[in-house]
Amino acid sequence: MESSAIAFTHDCARVLVFGMAPPAFANLKERIASTGNWQLEAASSPFAAARRAQQKRLDGVVIDLRAARLQEGRTTLDELNQALPDLPIIVLVDKANRGEALSLVSHGAQDVLVAGEFSVVDLERALSYSIERKRAESRLRQMAQFDPLTGLANRALFEDRLRHAIQRALRQRKRLAVMYLDLVHFKQVNDSLGHGAGDQLLRIVAERLSASVRSTDLVSRRAGDEFTVLLEDLDEPETAGIVANKLIAAVSEPVSVERVEMHTSASIGIATGPLSEDAASELLMERADAALYLAKHEGRGTFRFYNDALDARAVARMERQRELEHALTNNQINLVYQPKVSLHDGHIAGAEALARWVTDDGEVRYPGDFIPSAEEAGLMVKLGESLLYLACLQARTWDARSNGDWRVAVNVSSRQLLSEGFVQSVDRI
Repeated sequence: MESSAIAFTHDCARVLVFGMAPPAFANLKERIASTGNWQLEAASSPFAAARRAQQKRLDGVVIDLRAARLQEGRTTLDELNQALPDLPIIVLVDKANRGEALSLVSHGAQDVLVAGEFSVVDLERALSYSIERKRAESRLRQMAQFDPLTGLANRALFEDRLRHAIQRALRQRKRLAVMYLDLVHFKQVNDSLGHGAGDQLLRIVAERLSASVRSTDLVSRRAGDEFTVLLEDLDEPETAGIVANKLIAAVSEPVSVERVEMHTSASIGIATGPLSEDAASELLMERADAALYLAKHEGRGTFRFYNDALDARAVARMERQRELEHALTNNQINLVYQPKVSLHDGHIAGAEALARWVTDDGEVRYPGDFIPSAEEAGLMVKLGESLLYLACLQARTWDARSNGDWRVAVNVSSRQLLSEGFVQSVDRI
Protein backbone atom coordinates (compact mmCIF):
# COMPACT_ATOMS: atom_id res chain seq x y z
CA MET A 1 0.00 0.00 0.00
CA GLU A 2 1.22 3.51 -0.79
CA SER A 3 2.24 5.69 2.11
CA SER A 4 2.14 9.43 2.48
CA ALA A 5 5.38 11.37 2.04
CA ILE A 6 4.04 14.47 3.74
CA ALA A 7 5.81 15.69 6.89
CA PHE A 8 3.78 16.45 10.03
CA THR A 9 4.60 18.16 13.26
CA HIS A 10 3.54 15.03 15.20
CA ASP A 11 3.92 11.26 14.67
CA CYS A 12 0.86 10.98 12.42
CA ALA A 13 -1.65 13.34 10.83
CA ARG A 14 -4.72 14.18 12.93
CA VAL A 15 -7.89 14.40 10.86
CA LEU A 16 -11.33 15.38 12.11
CA VAL A 17 -14.30 13.58 10.56
CA PHE A 18 -17.67 15.31 10.66
CA GLY A 19 -21.13 14.11 9.67
CA MET A 20 -20.31 10.40 9.36
CA ALA A 21 -22.52 7.75 10.95
CA PRO A 22 -20.76 5.98 13.87
CA PRO A 23 -20.55 2.52 12.17
CA ALA A 24 -19.09 4.04 8.99
CA PHE A 25 -16.64 6.12 11.03
CA ALA A 26 -15.47 3.09 13.01
CA ASN A 27 -14.92 1.13 9.79
CA LEU A 28 -13.00 3.97 8.12
CA LYS A 29 -10.92 4.56 11.23
CA GLU A 30 -9.90 0.92 11.40
CA ARG A 31 -9.01 0.77 7.70
CA ILE A 32 -6.98 3.98 7.53
CA ALA A 33 -5.24 3.33 10.85
CA SER A 34 -3.50 0.37 9.25
CA THR A 35 -1.30 2.73 7.23
CA GLY A 36 0.19 4.21 10.40
CA ASN A 37 0.04 7.74 9.00
CA TRP A 38 -3.38 8.95 10.14
CA GLN A 39 -5.32 9.42 13.34
CA LEU A 40 -9.08 10.05 12.92
CA GLU A 41 -11.37 11.78 15.42
CA ALA A 42 -15.14 12.36 15.16
CA ALA A 43 -17.05 15.62 15.60
CA SER A 44 -20.83 15.99 15.81
CA SER A 45 -21.25 19.55 14.47
CA PRO A 46 -19.33 22.44 12.84
CA PHE A 47 -19.18 24.10 16.26
CA ALA A 48 -17.74 20.95 17.83
CA ALA A 49 -15.24 20.70 14.97
CA ALA A 50 -14.08 24.28 15.51
CA ARG A 51 -13.81 23.73 19.24
CA ARG A 52 -11.83 20.51 18.77
CA ALA A 53 -9.47 22.31 16.38
CA GLN A 54 -8.77 24.94 19.03
CA GLN A 55 -8.02 22.26 21.62
CA LYS A 56 -5.78 20.09 19.44
CA ARG A 57 -3.43 20.61 16.54
CA LEU A 58 -5.24 19.17 13.54
CA ASP A 59 -4.05 18.67 9.97
CA GLY A 60 -7.32 18.30 8.07
CA VAL A 61 -11.09 17.80 8.09
CA VAL A 62 -13.27 15.24 6.29
CA ILE A 63 -16.98 16.03 5.91
CA ASP A 64 -19.41 13.27 5.02
CA LEU A 65 -22.27 14.84 3.06
CA ARG A 66 -23.78 11.60 1.78
CA ALA A 67 -26.84 11.99 3.99
CA ALA A 68 -27.17 15.75 3.53
CA ARG A 69 -28.61 17.93 0.83
CA LEU A 70 -26.02 19.75 -1.21
CA GLN A 71 -27.26 23.20 -0.15
CA GLU A 72 -26.85 22.20 3.48
CA GLY A 73 -23.38 20.96 2.62
CA ARG A 74 -22.44 24.34 1.13
CA THR A 75 -23.61 26.10 4.28
CA THR A 76 -21.62 23.69 6.46
CA LEU A 77 -18.53 24.26 4.33
CA ASP A 78 -18.88 28.03 4.61
CA GLU A 79 -19.17 27.78 8.40
CA LEU A 80 -16.17 25.47 8.74
CA ASN A 81 -13.99 27.52 6.41
CA GLN A 82 -14.73 30.62 8.41
CA ALA A 83 -14.00 28.84 11.70
CA LEU A 84 -10.98 26.84 10.43
CA PRO A 85 -9.41 28.86 7.60
CA ASP A 86 -6.06 27.08 7.79
CA LEU A 87 -7.32 23.49 7.63
CA PRO A 88 -7.96 21.62 4.35
CA ILE A 89 -11.41 20.11 3.96
CA ILE A 90 -12.23 16.99 1.94
CA VAL A 91 -15.87 16.21 1.18
CA LEU A 92 -17.46 12.80 0.70
CA VAL A 93 -20.64 12.74 -1.45
CA ASP A 94 -22.85 10.00 -2.82
CA LYS A 95 -23.11 9.07 -6.50
CA ALA A 96 -26.38 10.97 -6.95
CA ASN A 97 -24.60 14.27 -6.24
CA ARG A 98 -21.55 13.54 -8.35
CA GLY A 99 -22.53 16.05 -11.03
CA GLU A 100 -22.78 18.93 -8.60
CA ALA A 101 -19.91 17.88 -6.37
CA LEU A 102 -17.41 20.26 -7.97
CA SER A 103 -19.54 23.22 -6.88
CA LEU A 104 -18.37 22.43 -3.35
CA VAL A 105 -14.84 23.41 -4.31
CA SER A 106 -15.97 27.02 -4.73
CA HIS A 107 -17.20 26.84 -1.14
CA GLY A 108 -13.78 25.85 0.19
CA ALA A 109 -13.47 22.10 -0.31
CA GLN A 110 -9.94 21.06 -1.22
CA ASP A 111 -11.12 17.81 -2.81
CA VAL A 112 -14.34 15.83 -3.37
CA LEU A 113 -14.53 12.04 -3.26
CA VAL A 114 -17.53 9.95 -4.40
CA ALA A 115 -18.64 7.15 -2.08
CA GLY A 116 -17.97 3.70 -3.46
CA GLU A 117 -15.41 5.03 -5.94
CA PHE A 118 -12.39 5.58 -3.72
CA SER A 119 -10.10 3.40 -1.65
CA VAL A 120 -8.27 4.15 1.58
CA VAL A 121 -5.19 4.84 -0.54
CA ASP A 122 -7.19 7.39 -2.56
CA LEU A 123 -8.36 9.07 0.64
CA GLU A 124 -4.84 9.09 2.03
CA ARG A 125 -3.49 10.62 -1.17
CA ALA A 126 -6.29 13.22 -1.25
CA LEU A 127 -5.58 14.18 2.35
CA SER A 128 -1.83 14.46 1.73
CA TYR A 129 -2.19 16.63 -1.36
CA SER A 130 -4.91 18.76 0.24
CA ILE A 131 -2.78 19.44 3.29
CA GLU A 132 0.16 20.52 1.12
CA ARG A 133 -2.06 22.76 -1.03
CA LYS A 134 -3.61 24.33 2.05
CA ARG A 135 -0.21 25.02 3.53
CA ALA A 136 0.83 26.77 0.32
CA GLU A 137 -2.42 28.76 0.38
CA SER A 138 -1.79 29.68 4.01
CA ARG A 139 1.67 31.00 3.13
CA LEU A 140 0.19 33.11 0.34
CA ARG A 141 -2.60 34.30 2.61
CA GLN A 142 -0.03 35.20 5.25
CA MET A 143 1.66 37.49 2.76
CA ALA A 144 -1.63 38.96 1.51
CA GLN A 145 -3.46 39.39 4.81
CA PHE A 146 -0.80 40.06 7.42
CA ASP A 147 1.57 42.93 8.06
CA PRO A 148 5.13 41.73 7.32
CA LEU A 149 6.68 43.96 10.01
CA THR A 150 4.53 43.08 13.02
CA GLY A 151 2.78 39.88 11.94
CA LEU A 152 -0.57 41.45 12.80
CA ALA A 153 -3.58 41.35 10.51
CA ASN A 154 -3.41 44.01 7.82
CA ARG A 155 -6.09 46.47 6.82
CA ALA A 156 -7.74 44.17 4.27
CA LEU A 157 -8.08 41.25 6.68
CA PHE A 158 -9.35 43.50 9.47
CA GLU A 159 -12.08 44.98 7.28
CA ASP A 160 -13.11 41.52 6.08
CA ARG A 161 -13.30 40.21 9.66
CA LEU A 162 -15.25 43.31 10.70
CA ARG A 163 -17.90 42.71 8.04
CA HIS A 164 -18.36 39.11 9.20
CA ALA A 165 -18.39 40.21 12.84
CA ILE A 166 -21.18 42.70 12.16
CA GLN A 167 -23.27 39.99 10.49
CA ARG A 168 -22.77 37.64 13.46
CA ALA A 169 -23.54 40.39 15.96
CA LEU A 170 -26.80 41.24 14.19
CA ARG A 171 -27.85 37.57 14.13
CA GLN A 172 -26.89 36.91 17.75
CA ARG A 173 -27.92 40.35 19.06
CA LYS A 174 -24.47 40.92 20.52
CA ARG A 175 -22.42 44.10 20.81
CA LEU A 176 -19.02 44.77 19.28
CA ALA A 177 -16.54 47.62 19.33
CA VAL A 178 -13.94 48.98 16.94
CA MET A 179 -10.92 50.79 18.33
CA TYR A 180 -8.66 53.12 16.36
CA LEU A 181 -5.30 53.55 18.11
CA ASP A 182 -2.54 56.02 17.32
CA LEU A 183 0.88 56.15 18.99
CA VAL A 184 1.98 59.41 20.58
CA HIS A 185 5.20 61.04 19.31
CA PHE A 186 6.14 58.10 17.10
CA LYS A 187 7.54 60.46 14.46
CA GLN A 188 10.10 61.72 16.96
CA VAL A 189 11.45 58.19 17.36
CA ASN A 190 11.89 57.84 13.60
CA ASP A 191 13.49 61.28 13.32
CA SER A 192 15.87 60.91 16.25
CA LEU A 193 16.81 57.21 16.16
CA GLY A 194 16.01 56.22 12.57
CA HIS A 195 13.45 53.98 10.92
CA GLY A 196 15.05 50.81 12.26
CA ALA A 197 14.30 51.94 15.80
CA GLY A 198 10.80 52.93 14.74
CA ASP A 199 10.20 49.46 13.31
CA GLN A 200 11.46 47.85 16.52
CA LEU A 201 9.08 50.01 18.56
CA LEU A 202 6.15 49.02 16.33
CA ARG A 203 6.93 45.32 16.81
CA ILE A 204 7.05 45.75 20.60
CA VAL A 205 3.78 47.67 20.62
CA ALA A 206 2.15 45.01 18.43
CA GLU A 207 3.17 42.28 20.88
CA ARG A 208 1.83 44.26 23.83
CA LEU A 209 -1.49 44.99 22.15
CA SER A 210 -1.98 41.33 21.17
CA ALA A 211 -1.16 40.20 24.72
CA SER A 212 -3.73 42.63 26.16
CA VAL A 213 -6.82 41.31 24.37
CA ARG A 214 -8.63 37.98 24.17
CA SER A 215 -7.60 35.37 21.62
CA THR A 216 -10.95 35.90 19.89
CA ASP A 217 -10.29 39.63 19.41
CA LEU A 218 -8.36 40.96 16.43
CA VAL A 219 -5.50 43.46 16.46
CA SER A 220 -4.46 45.00 13.15
CA ARG A 221 -1.77 47.37 11.99
CA ARG A 222 -3.60 49.76 9.69
CA ALA A 223 -0.75 52.00 8.52
CA GLY A 224 2.36 53.63 9.99
CA ASP A 225 1.80 53.93 13.73
CA GLU A 226 -1.96 53.35 13.52
CA PHE A 227 -3.55 50.18 14.87
CA THR A 228 -7.14 48.92 14.98
CA VAL A 229 -8.74 46.46 17.38
CA LEU A 230 -11.98 44.50 16.94
CA LEU A 231 -13.76 43.37 20.11
CA GLU A 232 -16.65 40.92 19.70
CA ASP A 233 -19.30 39.44 22.03
CA LEU A 234 -19.43 42.39 24.42
CA ASP A 235 -22.09 42.28 27.12
CA GLU A 236 -22.07 46.06 27.32
CA PRO A 237 -20.29 48.81 25.33
CA GLU A 238 -18.52 50.11 28.44
CA THR A 239 -16.36 46.97 28.41
CA ALA A 240 -14.49 48.51 25.48
CA GLY A 241 -13.42 51.38 27.76
CA ILE A 242 -11.91 48.89 30.22
CA VAL A 243 -9.98 47.27 27.37
CA ALA A 244 -8.87 50.70 26.10
CA ASN A 245 -7.37 51.55 29.49
CA LYS A 246 -5.58 48.21 29.47
CA LEU A 247 -4.13 48.87 26.01
CA ILE A 248 -2.98 52.37 26.93
CA ALA A 249 -1.31 51.04 30.08
CA ALA A 250 0.49 48.32 28.08
CA VAL A 251 1.76 50.76 25.45
CA SER A 252 2.83 53.28 28.11
CA GLU A 253 5.28 50.87 29.76
CA PRO A 254 8.93 51.94 29.17
CA VAL A 255 10.49 50.59 25.98
CA SER A 256 14.19 49.96 25.36
CA VAL A 257 15.06 50.63 21.72
CA GLU A 258 18.62 50.90 20.43
CA ARG A 259 19.75 50.85 24.09
CA VAL A 260 17.67 53.96 24.72
CA GLU A 261 14.79 53.81 27.18
CA MET A 262 11.82 55.71 25.88
CA HIS A 263 8.24 56.32 26.87
CA THR A 264 5.37 56.38 24.45
CA SER A 265 1.62 56.28 24.83
CA ALA A 266 -1.49 55.96 22.73
CA SER A 267 -4.72 57.75 21.94
CA ILE A 268 -7.77 55.60 21.19
CA GLY A 269 -11.09 56.27 19.50
CA ILE A 270 -13.92 53.79 20.06
CA ALA A 271 -17.10 53.13 18.09
CA THR A 272 -19.61 50.49 19.14
CA GLY A 273 -22.06 48.51 17.04
CA PRO A 274 -23.35 46.66 15.22
CA LEU A 275 -25.00 49.01 12.74
CA SER A 276 -27.58 47.77 10.28
CA GLU A 277 -26.64 50.15 7.46
CA ASP A 278 -25.27 48.72 4.22
CA ALA A 279 -21.92 50.44 4.81
CA ALA A 280 -21.83 49.53 8.52
CA SER A 281 -18.15 48.54 8.61
CA GLU A 282 -17.02 51.73 6.86
CA LEU A 283 -19.22 53.85 9.10
CA LEU A 284 -17.89 52.20 12.26
CA MET A 285 -14.32 52.90 11.15
CA GLU A 286 -15.17 56.52 10.38
CA ARG A 287 -16.77 56.93 13.79
CA ALA A 288 -13.79 55.37 15.57
CA ASP A 289 -11.52 57.69 13.58
CA ALA A 290 -13.62 60.69 14.62
CA ALA A 291 -13.41 59.63 18.27
CA LEU A 292 -9.64 59.18 17.91
CA TYR A 293 -9.36 62.73 16.59
CA LEU A 294 -11.03 64.01 19.74
CA ALA A 295 -8.90 61.81 22.01
CA LYS A 296 -5.68 63.06 20.39
CA HIS A 297 -6.63 66.67 20.99
CA GLU A 298 -7.56 66.08 24.61
CA GLY A 299 -4.11 64.83 25.54
CA ARG A 300 -1.92 61.76 25.37
CA GLY A 301 -2.98 58.49 26.91
CA THR A 302 -6.73 59.06 26.55
CA PHE A 303 -9.63 57.32 24.84
CA ARG A 304 -12.97 58.63 23.71
CA PHE A 305 -16.19 56.98 22.58
CA TYR A 306 -17.97 58.18 19.48
CA ASN A 307 -21.30 59.88 20.03
CA ASP A 308 -23.69 61.73 17.72
CA ALA A 309 -22.68 65.13 19.08
CA LEU A 310 -19.13 64.43 17.96
CA ASP A 311 -20.18 63.95 14.35
CA ALA A 312 -20.54 67.46 12.99
CA ARG A 313 -17.63 68.90 14.93
CA ALA A 314 -14.90 66.24 14.73
CA VAL A 315 -15.72 64.79 11.34
CA ALA A 316 -15.53 68.26 9.79
CA ARG A 317 -12.10 68.74 11.38
CA MET A 318 -11.02 65.33 10.17
CA GLU A 319 -12.08 66.13 6.64
CA ARG A 320 -10.07 69.37 6.68
CA GLN A 321 -7.08 67.47 8.04
CA ARG A 322 -7.34 64.84 5.30
CA GLU A 323 -7.59 67.54 2.65
CA LEU A 324 -4.51 69.26 4.07
CA GLU A 325 -2.51 66.04 4.17
CA HIS A 326 -3.53 65.36 0.57
CA ALA A 327 -2.51 68.90 -0.42
CA LEU A 328 0.92 68.55 1.22
CA THR A 329 1.53 65.14 -0.35
CA ASN A 330 0.58 66.42 -3.81
CA ASN A 331 2.34 69.82 -3.53
CA GLN A 332 -0.90 71.78 -3.91
CA ILE A 333 0.13 74.52 -1.48
CA ASN A 334 2.59 76.85 -3.17
CA LEU A 335 3.70 80.47 -3.06
CA VAL A 336 2.86 83.65 -4.91
CA TYR A 337 4.98 86.75 -4.43
CA GLN A 338 3.98 90.32 -3.70
CA PRO A 339 6.75 92.64 -4.89
CA LYS A 340 8.40 95.20 -2.61
CA VAL A 341 9.16 98.44 -4.43
CA SER A 342 11.89 100.85 -3.31
CA LEU A 343 10.48 104.32 -2.66
CA HIS A 344 13.91 105.73 -3.38
CA ASP A 345 14.18 104.85 -7.05
CA GLY A 346 11.14 102.65 -7.81
CA HIS A 347 12.98 99.39 -8.49
CA ILE A 348 11.76 96.05 -7.13
CA ALA A 349 13.93 95.30 -4.10
CA GLY A 350 12.34 92.10 -2.91
CA ALA A 351 9.06 90.27 -2.35
CA GLU A 352 6.84 88.80 0.30
CA ALA A 353 5.95 85.10 -0.04
CA LEU A 354 2.22 84.39 0.26
CA ALA A 355 0.81 80.86 0.53
CA ARG A 356 -1.95 79.74 -1.81
CA TRP A 357 -3.69 76.36 -1.93
CA VAL A 358 -5.08 75.27 -5.29
CA THR A 359 -7.43 72.33 -4.70
CA ASP A 360 -8.12 69.43 -7.04
CA ASP A 361 -11.12 71.24 -8.50
CA GLY A 362 -9.15 74.45 -9.09
CA GLU A 363 -10.43 76.43 -6.10
CA VAL A 364 -7.87 78.89 -4.68
CA ARG A 365 -7.74 78.99 -0.88
CA TYR A 366 -6.01 81.70 1.12
CA PRO A 367 -3.99 81.32 4.34
CA GLY A 368 -6.94 82.26 6.54
CA ASP A 369 -8.81 79.26 5.13
CA PHE A 370 -6.22 76.61 6.02
CA ILE A 371 -3.47 77.88 8.38
CA PRO A 372 -5.67 77.54 11.52
CA SER A 373 -6.61 74.00 10.48
CA ALA A 374 -2.96 73.15 9.84
CA GLU A 375 -2.02 74.38 13.32
CA GLU A 376 -4.87 72.45 14.92
CA ALA A 377 -3.97 69.25 13.07
CA GLY A 378 -0.27 69.47 13.94
CA LEU A 379 0.73 70.00 10.30
CA MET A 380 2.05 73.54 10.61
CA VAL A 381 5.71 72.62 11.05
CA LYS A 382 5.66 70.37 7.99
CA LEU A 383 3.81 72.98 5.93
CA GLY A 384 6.06 75.81 7.15
CA GLU A 385 9.25 73.94 6.26
CA SER A 386 7.88 73.16 2.79
CA LEU A 387 7.00 76.80 2.11
CA LEU A 388 10.29 78.07 3.53
CA TYR A 389 12.17 75.75 1.19
CA LEU A 390 10.21 77.03 -1.84
CA ALA A 391 10.82 80.65 -0.84
CA CYS A 392 14.56 80.11 -0.40
CA LEU A 393 14.77 78.32 -3.73
CA GLN A 394 13.02 81.19 -5.51
CA ALA A 395 15.07 83.82 -3.66
CA ARG A 396 18.29 82.16 -4.75
CA THR A 397 17.17 82.24 -8.39
CA TRP A 398 16.22 85.91 -8.26
CA ASP A 399 19.33 86.83 -6.29
CA ALA A 400 21.52 85.31 -9.00
CA ARG A 401 19.86 87.56 -11.59
CA SER A 402 20.06 90.78 -9.55
CA ASN A 403 22.82 92.77 -7.96
CA GLY A 404 22.86 90.55 -4.91
CA ASP A 405 20.60 92.52 -2.56
CA TRP A 406 17.37 90.63 -3.27
CA ARG A 407 15.29 89.70 -0.21
CA VAL A 408 12.21 87.53 0.24
CA ALA A 409 10.09 87.83 3.39
CA VAL A 410 8.48 84.63 4.69
CA ASN A 411 5.79 84.43 7.36
CA VAL A 412 6.54 81.88 10.06
CA SER A 413 3.90 80.43 12.37
CA SER A 414 4.49 80.83 16.09
CA ARG A 415 4.13 77.05 16.44
CA GLN A 416 6.86 76.52 13.89
CA LEU A 417 9.06 79.17 15.51
CA LEU A 418 8.75 77.52 18.92
CA SER A 419 9.08 73.96 17.66
CA GLU A 420 12.10 71.89 18.62
CA GLY A 421 14.72 71.95 15.89
CA PHE A 422 13.48 75.11 14.14
CA VAL A 423 16.94 76.67 13.90
CA GLN A 424 18.42 73.44 12.59
CA SER A 425 15.67 73.08 9.95
CA VAL A 426 16.25 76.66 8.72
CA ASP A 427 19.99 76.04 8.57
CA ARG A 428 19.42 72.80 6.66
CA ILE A 429 17.12 74.50 4.13
